[in-house]
Amino acid sequence: MPQIIISLIENFALLLVLAFLIGRLPLRLIGNGKISEQVFLGILFGAATLISMMVPIQFAEGIFYDSRAILIALSGPFGGYLAPLVAGVIAGAYRVHIGGAGTLAGITALILPVILGLILVKFPLGDDRKLRFSKLALCGIVMGVLISPTALLLPDVKLGLQLLQTSVLTMPFILMLLYPLADAILNTQVWHNKIEETLRQSEEALREAQRTGRFGSWERDFKNNKVTWSDEIYRLMERDPALGPLREKDVHTYLQFESRERFVSNMTQALKHGRGSEDDYSLTLPSGRHVHHFVSLRPVKNEFDEVIKIIGTVQDITDRKNAEEQLRLTEAQRRALFKSIPVPINCWRQVGDDFELFDYNEAALIATDGKIAEVLGVKHSVFNSARPDILEEMKRCIALKETFAKENTHSFYTSGKIQEQILTFAYCPPNVAMVMTEDITDLKRNSRELELSERRFRDFASTAADDLWETDIDHRFIYFSSSFANDFPPMLGKTRWESEEIDQHNLIWAAHRSELDARHPFRDFRYSRSDETGRRRYLRVNGNPIFDENGDFRGYRGTTFDETDEVEAREAVRGVQEIFGEAMENVSEGIVLWDSSDRLVMRNSRYLEMFPDMAKFAEPNISRTKYIEKRRELGYSLYNPKDSENGPDEQENPDQSQNTIVEIFVKDGRLYQARREALANGRRIVFHTDVTDEKHREDQLHQAFKMEAVGQLTGGIAHDFNNILSAVLGNLELVLQKWSSDEKLTSRINRAKISVLRGAELTRRLLAFSRKQNLNPKPAYLNDLVREMQDLLERTLGEHVTIKHTTEADLWPVQVDINLMENAILNLSINARDAMPVGGTLTLDCKNISAGKLAKLELTEKALGDCVCVEISDTGNGISPEHLERVFEPFFTTKDVGRGSGLGLSMVYGFVSQSGGAIEIESALERGTKVSLYLPRFEGEVKRVSEAENTRELMLGQGEKILVVEDDPDVRDMTLSLLARLGYKPYDCGDGRQLYDMASEDIQSFDMLLSDVVLPNGISGPMVAKHTREIAPEINVLLMTGYADQSALLDEDDKIQFPIINKPFRADELSRTLIEILG
Repeated sequence: MPQIIISLIENFALLLVLAFLIGRLPLRLIGNGKISEQVFLGILFGAATLISMMVPIQFAEGIFYDSRAILIALSGPFGGYLAPLVAGVIAGAYRVHIGGAGTLAGITALILPVILGLILVKFPLGDDRKLRFSKLALCGIVMGVLISPTALLLPDVKLGLQLLQTSVLTMPFILMLLYPLADAILNTQVWHNKIEETLRQSEEALREAQRTGRFGSWERDFKNNKVTWSDEIYRLMERDPALGPLREKDVHTYLQFESRERFVSNMTQALKHGRGSEDDYSLTLPSGRHVHHFVSLRPVKNEFDEVIKIIGTVQDITDRKNAEEQLRLTEAQRRALFKSIPVPINCWRQVGDDFELFDYNEAALIATDGKIAEVLGVKHSVFNSARPDILEEMKRCIALKETFAKENTHSFYTSGKIQEQILTFAYCPPNVAMVMTEDITDLKRNSRELELSERRFRDFASTAADDLWETDIDHRFIYFSSSFANDFPPMLGKTRWESEEIDQHNLIWAAHRSELDARHPFRDFRYSRSDETGRRRYLRVNGNPIFDENGDFRGYRGTTFDETDEVEAREAVRGVQEIFGEAMENVSEGIVLWDSSDRLVMRNSRYLEMFPDMAKFAEPNISRTKYIEKRRELGYSLYNPKDSENGPDEQENPDQSQNTIVEIFVKDGRLYQARREALANGRRIVFHTDVTDEKHREDQLHQAFKMEAVGQLTGGIAHDFNNILSAVLGNLELVLQKWSSDEKLTSRINRAKISVLRGAELTRRLLAFSRKQNLNPKPAYLNDLVREMQDLLERTLGEHVTIKHTTEADLWPVQVDINLMENAILNLSINARDAMPVGGTLTLDCKNISAGKLAKLELTEKALGDCVCVEISDTGNGISPEHLERVFEPFFTTKDVGRGSGLGLSMVYGFVSQSGGAIEIESALERGTKVSLYLPRFEGEVKRVSEAENTRELMLGQGEKILVVEDDPDVRDMTLSLLARLGYKPYDCGDGRQLYDMASEDIQSFDMLLSDVVLPNGISGPMVAKHTREIAPEINVLLMTGYADQSALLDEDDKIQFPIINKPFRADELSRTLIEILG
């Protein structure tokens, strides 16, 4: 029996500890659904289960009981769905660890608690998540009964029946005793804690309310002779608690005298008679601030009706008291103002559908001879029944809650006087209409008289030409007679000089103001100002001073006349004259004006610049005859461009009314054109225009046309010559292939081929000279290019010019249009030759220039990076500084007429700029000229063509079928033979017309079209190629050209539409190109 008691105590203690822990856990850790928290509570219940299994209740020998089933079932409502599963797994694992004959029965017994725990998740067994053992008692009994049959799973059935009987008879009794006792003990603890927490929260809320509402409390305990003050009392009294507790005498010191007497009296009444009180008191705090406190005293009595303590509350009502005092003062001030208003005011309060008079001011009392006091409190329908309209207006005032006024005519019964009034109805919340009565009888009468007087005056003033005005003693305008003043910014109340446009300190205005200050009359004072539209108006003012009957100055009256039209007319005439004079001086032409008597009226300065030696003769009033004589004496020659020979002189023209044009040659070589025009008034005007540059440009244009014609002729000749060379080169290739075994013949044929290729190179340069093309940049080494041009330069410059070529080792490559680069070098070399008429040295130097070194030269605004420089220098005459600034201008040249177009350097400049480079020119007279071309370095690889590559073997075809279009029979035969030799199947299409007659199926059977670009009969190679591609989209195309102009080969984006091969071409070049295209 002692062992059973000990086991009961152990299990009882275990349940109490578990319940206490669960009751103390924060709500955020219990049942909010998080997986981690469910597992945590499952582990907690599982640990309790292990403890229970370690200290079971032993009923008899071999019969034990523990709380595992109860604990696992409890984990559901407190821990969620995962908690029973975790607790069951822990208990089962431990049961397997213990082992023994009852292992299976023990594990089976855990299934029902786990299921029950899952069910109880939705039916919590506690209040506020606190464990309630009164509800667990029934759960314990049910669980004990439900798990008892698991004893039958023991191997010894007899023993199992015995255990079942014993547990059924014993457990309910034990549980019935155990759980109610635990319930009582635990609930006492739980509710005690809950009460303490509630009390703590209430006290905290009270303290917060006191802080917020500036509300404090105190308690006077007479039994213990102790006074307790709340924290807010210290704040209200401005007392630092660190100075010690607050004493009653301190409070008495703060109270003002009258308040102190009342407080002591109220305290005495509370102590002696047990009477509570509520009163407000005035205090002066230590800081000197005056405050008001509302104090409530409540006595507390014992069972003998004796006052044992007084509880007091204190609230700071200073703000409320101050607001009440301010409101009282405001009301008093409003009342005094209301009474002192000189306009009669009656205040009517709405009562149903009527109004009753409840207040009025002194002016209303005086206006009614005191009778208004007799109707105070009387309804308006009784007091003024004859005026229901006023009653309706007061109703409207209340309904709209706004203020409005209306005119009224009132007749006094006693005197019969008629008074014109303005009644103002003002709304005053919540239901008061305040009616103010203003007597405007005299005002109306004066207004009518004034209006009549002003209308009369306006009628007089409107007939006057001048505007009438009046100023006061400070010279500020107080009157204008007409709308004339409306044309300007508002001036009433301002002086005449109050304008940003007027400098009142200049001499004219200073003198005018002195005249005004002296009170003198003034006449014809003129000034100007802008009106509202911005127009400048010119005004003439007259004025007389005004004096009253006492002789005191009262201002000025006067007139203003607008003379803008006259001034503008004069200014217009003067402006036309000035504009004409300025125009004459600013035009680029020299002008001479003759009157109808053939006398000089004027000449401009440009005329004197053109003919400076005529300055002393071309004076006004000189006769035209004498003028022409002087001009002839000075050597000026005239020429009429309409005549084949010298035209007549101006003096010899019998009809002076006709317009004529003559050209005047000056000694310095300049050419002027004189154009004479007859005017309507018999005068004549002669315009002299400098046409020297224009004539020069015309000559240059003729030269450019001639050069273009030469270029076109050169291009045509070069094209035909290319066809001849193509036929020769192709046939030489064929002969070479056939007689390659004869070394002597092979050597001769190779020398002939070299001559043909030289001729082709010369033709190519002629074509490059004649064509117009876009840039076609390719990577190249400039030293190689210069070296290849050596022969061309020697032939072009002649034997009297020595050519030197130097280059830097490992020269960087550049990417340029090869042909344009060659033209640039050729143009600059020709310029150098022309600058060395007696011979000299031309040096071409190629070198690398780093980006840093180039940046110091500051050639362009943008950085160029690494560059390759080509310097072309000569030892010629040089260029003067004034000409050096213009050398890049189109058509500028220092050569004689017909020897240069002025386009060479400008074309070089354009090519270099378009290539992303820069150009620099240095020159000095008699020391020569150096032109430096800077071209950006090309970073890619550049493949140099070796001699071995030039002599590579032929690449043969595989029997591909090729359409051949060529109008030249010799070239066509050579091409057909060469293609056959290269392993292809050529088909002769003549000059292209035969191809248009071929069937589509036949064209589609071919692999390639090889066509010349330039064809007769209005067709071309690109047209033939497009026609063929429309029929056979997959056919390959290769065009042959011996002409430099490739514009016909470009598409909309200026790109080559089809592959091309230049004539004349070698056999290996053609074979390689065909293999590349056919793949």
